[in-house]
Amino acid sequence: MGDSVFGSISSMNIVECNTWEDFEGWHQSELMRRKIANSTVLDDPFSPSDLLFRGQSNSNYKLETTLDRYLKNVEGHIPIRIEDYISIVNESRSQIEVFTQQKWDLSSSSQLDFPSMKSPEMEAYEALFTHEKYLIYLRHHGFPSPLLDWSRSPYVAAFFAFEEADENTPVAIFCYQQDDGSGTSGWSGDARIATFSTNDASHPRHFLQQSQYTYAFDREQIVDNPKGRLQFASHERVFESNDPDQNFLTKVIIPGNQKRKALDYLNRFNLNAYSLFQNEESLLRTIAFQKLRGIAGR
Repeated sequence: MGDSVFGSISSMNIVECNTWEDFEGWHQSELMRRKIANSTVLDDPFSPSDLLFRGQSNSNYKLETTLDRYLKNVEGHIPIRIEDYISIVNESRSQIEVFTQQKWDLSSSSQLDFPSMKSPEMEAYEALFTHEKYLIYLRHHGFPSPLLDWSRSPYVAAFFAFEEADENTPVAIFCYQQDDGSGTSGWSGDARIATFSTNDASHPRHFLQQSQYTYAFDREQIVDNPKGRLQFASHERVFESNDPDQNFLTKVIIPGNQKRKALDYLNRFNLNAYSLFQNEESLLRTIAFQKLRGIAGR
């Protein structure tokens, strides 16, 4: 079972880098800041949480899950309850098992019943974490997922930012820290983010990409009923909430014309499509990059 922590963030710090070297310098300064923070709270129960990174090939793209993007194409869609999503993926399991020859031992029922005395965090935790391996498998194989994937490595995030980037379009690398060591307050009822990590996932990409995941949730708004069911929410809604329960999100913007320099640097450390995906398609992408990258300069 993975660890889960909860929080809301109220603002986003923007860092603009002119070169790949600028990004490396920013990262080193963040590591130093974290080292100093850790030394001051060594015996504090609320030690700073890990830095998580996510790369996106266009700096204008929002932080959206694949479920967010899927639902945008459904006219008049409404947020999905967590329990309804779990029911949907449970109903899909038999077909997936037949065609993939994989079996998923899911201990919880698709009809979830949450006792009213449980905190909203625990409700969401139990609904999702009893299906942890299965949900990570679905996320890595294209099923619309409420999980937003991050990496503990800024260089993995940089690869995903640059590999398919247009050299005329800036990329973005997001850095998220759940807790700076000051702890988080109780739930105010607004949308919030949960972060979890696990060493018990079943998909190799989870380990190759040093993955961690976040999801956002709130309660459905029902007149005269403050105990509405939990539903998935937009990460962007949390990021723009101006909640005083401050956590940290930084958006690092790098020009797309740094693509070749960045990918050459990463490839020297064997960080490429094949090392992160390890399938035939990624092997051919990596060979093509290594053999053809100099052709434009001839």
